[in-house]
Amino acid sequence: MLVKRYVVDGIFKPTGPYVHAVESGNLVFVSGLLGAKPDGTLPEDPDLQLSQMFANVDELLKALGIGKDAVVKTTVFMKDMSYAAKLNERYAAFFGSDLPARSMIQVAGLPMNAFFEMELVAQRSE
Repeated sequence: MLVKRYVVDGIFKPTGPYVHAVESGNLVFVSGLLGAKPDGTLPEDPDLQLSQMFANVDELLKALGIGKDAVVKTTVFMKDMSYAAKLNERYAAFFGSDLPARSMIQVAGLPMNAFFEMELVAQRSE
C-alpha cells in the first residue's frame, strides 16, 4: 500500500520531525494543527488562535482536495476548558451539519504555549 506524506504551503511549517498529513489507502491522518499564522508566529489572544486554527484546518483540507464533510474524527486539545463553549460554537459553525466524531481534552501544555491544537482523520471518496 502506497503511503503519501504532505507538507502544505499556506500554513505554518511543521515545528518538528513530522509532516502535516499522511495518507494511507483512503484515510488521511492530519497532525495536530495549532493557531499559528503561516509565518510561524502564534497570536497571544486565544480567540485569534482559535480562528487561525480553523483557518489552518480549512487551508490544509482544501490543499488536499478534501471537503469538511469527509472528516470522520477530530481530537481537540486545549489548555483551559473554560474555552469549551467558544470552541464548540466555532466548531459547529466550521463543520455545519457534517459533524465528525470528536474528543476534547484539557492538557497541561501544548507546543509554542498554544491554547488549542486539533488533529483529524478524513476519508477520501473511493
